Amino acid sequence: MKIYIPIFFIILFSTSSIAQEFEIPIEVLITQGYESYQEGDFETAIAAYKNVLKVDPTSTLANDQIALCYFKLGDYDHAILYSEQVIQNNNNPKYVLSSYLTKGSSLDIIGETDASIDLFKEGIERFPENNDLHYNLAINYFKINDDLNAEHHAMQSALLDTGYETPHLLLAHINNQQKEKIPTLLASYYFLLAQPHTKKSVEALDMVYANFSKGTPEDATKEGKHIGTSLNSNVEFESAELLLSMVEASKNIAKNKNKSEDELFTENTTSFFTILGETTKEEDDLWKGFYIPFFYKLAKSEHMETFCHYIQQSKNENSVVWLKENEQKINAMFTWLNS
Repeated sequence: MKIYIPIFFIILFSTSSIAQEFEIPIEVLITQGYESYQEGDFETAIAAYKNVLKVDPTSTLANDQIALCYFKLGDYDHAILYSEQVIQNNNNPKYVLSSYLTKGSSLDIIGETDASIDLFKEGIERFPENNDLHYNLAINYFKINDDLNAEHHAMQSALLDTGYETPHLLLAHINNQQKEKIPTLLASYYFLLAQPHTKKSVEALDMVYANFSKGTPEDATKEGKHIGTSLNSNVEFESAELLLSMVEASKNIAKNKNKSEDELFTENTTSFFTILGETTKEEDDLWKGFYIPFFYKLAKSEHMETFCHYIQQSKNENSVVWLKENEQKINAMFTWLNS
């Protein structure tokens, strides 16, 4: 038997349901979305934030968070769509900035790197002091082999926040690709101090080993090249490269024959930092205004042995053992670094 329900009851029920749904304060819906996002339940978070949009269709917070959730789910088209809503509304700088990062990253992932570059450049015009925008733009330039712009924006990112680790590794890769030994070493060493035991640490440590060992006087003589120079060599560091080559070659002299690789690494790294500090005039840039003064002070401290073991722990078993046996020295180094 069919049951007929009067139409006004259906209308009343529907209206009542919507009213009950909208009786939930926006703050509660936002909290639900936030908690679901933190738990990794992005679909539930999207549902909560979409309920916010039913009450306030222009909510920049909700649109931004929905975009982030779709990004996490790998739905980059929807991430772009909701990010664009925030960018166009332009009524809350915090969420506009976040949406530039989400949309730009999404565009790059789906293969529209040129569009991503244009968007990040637009974002930098609006937020010139944001290190994340500069870093993401640098990554995109590096992908298309525009090393000049890649280095410029990676340096901007690093200068805006020297504690932000990844621009230093990117700078190391850019300069390593250009066969610029001194900048590669400086950026690699700094990254390793911040991040010493990850897969990326292995990349940085390999660049340190490679750039310290290549270009010795013997190698240069065999290849018929001048020591410490190359087609892409930075003339500002040519004298330092020459001295670096001499430091590396000193491993073969008689007084060093019985020293371990770890001892020589510490001595040579100390000499490298000292040479740069004593021969380079301080300037207002990342290399001469930050890296070199920082490492020169470190070279003059009592913490170089600790530093050298600390940055090698991703590959050097001796360093791992040393660090376990010398926790007090590690603490002392970081107390000194933070002073």
